[in-house]
Amino acid sequence: MSRRIKFVWGASRVIRGRWYLGLFGLYDRSEGTREDGLAISLRGLLLWLLGAALAAYVAGATALFWIWQRNPYSLLTYQDALFYPVRRAELQGKKGQAFIAQGTDLFRAKKYHDAANLLRLGLARHPRDFRARQMLAQYYLMANQRPAALRVLQEGLTDEYPGRPYLETFFSAAEQGEDYDAVVGVCERYEPQLRADGPVRDQRWLSARHFAALGAAGRWTGALALAEREGTGDAASERRVLALLALGRATDAVAFLAEWGARPGADRAAVTRLRVRALRDAKRFDEMEAAIRELRALSPADPAPAVYGVVQCAMAGREAEADAAFKDYLFRFGGTAANLVLLADPLAEIGDLPRLQQCVAAAAERGYAMPRFNMLLVQTLVHRGEWAAAGRLLASLPPATGREAVQAQLWRDWMQRLIDAAVTPAEPAQLALLEFLRGRPWPIAMYRRSIEALLLAGRLEPARDAIAVAARGLPASAWVQTQAARVSAAIAAKEVAAPEVVAAPIRLPAEKIFFQRLDDALLGRKWDEAARLVREANAARPAPAWVEARAPSLRLAQVRLGQAAGDFPAMMAAARLFLNGDNERSRQLLAAAREFFDRGDKAAAIALANEVLRRSPGYTPAKRILAEWQPPPAKK
Repeated sequence: MSRRIKFVWGASRVIRGRWYLGLFGLYDRSEGTREDGLAISLRGLLLWLLGAALAAYVAGATALFWIWQRNPYSLLTYQDALFYPVRRAELQGKKGQAFIAQGTDLFRAKKYHDAANLLRLGLARHPRDFRARQMLAQYYLMANQRPAALRVLQEGLTDEYPGRPYLETFFSAAEQGEDYDAVVGVCERYEPQLRADGPVRDQRWLSARHFAALGAAGRWTGALALAEREGTGDAASERRVLALLALGRATDAVAFLAEWGARPGADRAAVTRLRVRALRDAKRFDEMEAAIRELRALSPADPAPAVYGVVQCAMAGREAEADAAFKDYLFRFGGTAANLVLLADPLAEIGDLPRLQQCVAAAAERGYAMPRFNMLLVQTLVHRGEWAAAGRLLASLPPATGREAVQAQLWRDWMQRLIDAAVTPAEPAQLALLEFLRGRPWPIAMYRRSIEALLLAGRLEPARDAIAVAARGLPASAWVQTQAARVSAAIAAKEVAAPEVVAAPIRLPAEKIFFQRLDDALLGRKWDEAARLVREANAARPAPAWVEARAPSLRLAQVRLGQAAGDFPAMMAAARLFLNGDNERSRQLLAAAREFFDRGDKAAAIALANEVLRRSPGYTPAKRILAEWQPPPAKK
């Protein structure tokens, strides 16, 4: 007997029978029959479906929460899982915070690439985390991607003042890249807000950074207007004087200093110091010297005013007065190395080589540590174009030791490559310097010194290449852009003035034949023939594919040619390009060094072995051969 199915809304109140779970029931359709009808409650079905859906939702939320908790950085709670559909926007922020927390830990563990990826994900979901932006900007700066670092920091700026620490990071990154317009724009954005209701200390700090950026950008008219708006305080008055002097208005600066000095409570030392400079610019030298004496009398035990007097007299061309002040300084303050460094730094900055040499000699006589003095002297010699003297002094310096050894070696490598590139027109020397400049993100001062030295030596093409390297990391630098235009114009003028020479096409033989000829020339000491072959290989256009593949062999040949010609810079430049940390190349260069040593050129051999050890510090054969060539003195 089949049962008839009947759908009802209610349950026992509509049909009496035996109901199960409030969903279906059995009932008697007619008298004499027993439970031959099946009733299904639509209301019960709906309630059960709702209950099942709710249970499934809770189970899903529980599973989601469990997945979240597997991440130790998760900030999401069980309540967030339950209300996920209505809290999605809020939860994105929490996910961003978790990414940022994990990225921060990786950054501290020096896993910078993974940290940067997580910080980017975190900032996309939680953009108001200033510390994360600062860390990501630091990563970009380490990767020499300054525009990306500034973009990350700028994206965090809103109408609300972000605080001094965040702006410090932004200003530092922008100023290191000489992007002064970005600094000025941010200062102008927040100065009205700080003047209205911001901390006075932050207001003064931001105004000082604004003035410094305008001055660095050469916008002294705007800097003067800013200083005049700031009122009559000592800091504002000092900025006003500096702006007047930069604009060439020395007479106005002297008059304003007289007015400032007459104010009650004026900083007499600051007024007098600026008056010395203003009088120098106004060429009122007798009054300048009187002001120097007054400045020194204010604090006779302080060496700084005495240094200032020496430097100002030297810059004014008052040689006798500068010499007298210099000797008096050595007598009064030459008893400590710090005081002599205090004098040597500005002497090097203004390029006063004779007095700097006397200062270095005084430090040596007194037995002071010499690294800082020697560094200043080498850089000043390079700045003046005295390449031979700079090279001799650099070669005589002992290797650095202690905590500063790594930085000192970097500086030494830079100076050596710069001197080599200035002295010799050989391509290896130029390439060695460019390779060094491409090696890491250097400060703008290093690019400046390198480019200025190359221009001083007349190396226009290497200077152009160095400017291109600098422009990649400093695209907003007006100085770099100016130098690029200047050098391009000079190269174009040189090409126009040079007579047109139609070069004959160079056809190189097959690889095997070429290197057989080169090896024969080197073994037979036919240096002119070997040099011609190397030149032709480097000049061939288009070059066969084997030229690039065998570039290391050509570099090693240039090492031998440089040694044979007595061209030490060219030899060392080729050696630096040849080495790449590979043991086989180190072995080949040591073999060449052994040949030079056997021929009697001990200096070249030791220099090459030291270069191998510098490139591969743990290379045992280099240590062994140096110990053989430079045995320690026998103990008595």
